Amino acid sequence: TCLMVTDNAYHYYRQAQTEEQQRRQKALSEQQTRQKARAAGKSAPVQLTAEQKAFIEEGKRYQQQMRDLDTAINDAEVSAKIVAIETTVGRILDRAAEEPSLIDTLPRFMNYYLPTTVKLLTAYDALEEQPVQGANIASSRKDIEQTLDVLQAAYEKQLDEMFQDMSMDVPSDISVLKAMLAQEGLTDSPFKTS
Repeated sequence: TCLMVTDNAYHYYRQAQTEEQQRRQKALSEQQTRQKARAAGKSAPVQLTAEQKAFIEEGKRYQQQMRDLDTAINDAEVSAKIVAIETTVGRILDRAAEEPSLIDTLPRFMNYYLPTTVKLLTAYDALEEQPVQGANIASSRKDIEQTLDVLQAAYEKQLDEMFQDMSMDVPSDISVLKAMLAQEGLTDSPFKTS
């Protein structure tokens, strides 16, 4: 499937194939370990540093504050938005716990977005409890409701970006796999003529 012009190029090609095969075997082994652990009702052990554990715990505290505010807020539409945001935040935290290196990419998420979300929900709860719903209160509530939609979309995008490395690896893994299968004669080579 490849034309090697020099022995040196062939050497590097074979070395890269060997390293790729070793990496795949290691990844497959780790995946099988995680699957066995899930089947047994346990998640694969991921070693988190104290800072990483603190990050996850702080995120879960914000998540709990959102749940508490959801309980306090009576508006069903706003409540549905809170549940959607809280669920997405939970998935972000779960992904960060699975892949601790992602935590370094989330400082604004923890230091600004989550506290601001809780602050807005707290303000909404206070506005909702006012006995007189004047124009200013109604306007502020409407602004917060619209901002919740923006936050939900942003949190979903954040979650999607946390899978970027995985989605970038998949096409390259597939192409290498197809090339190796063709090289071994297990599939038709794209260079084979009829």
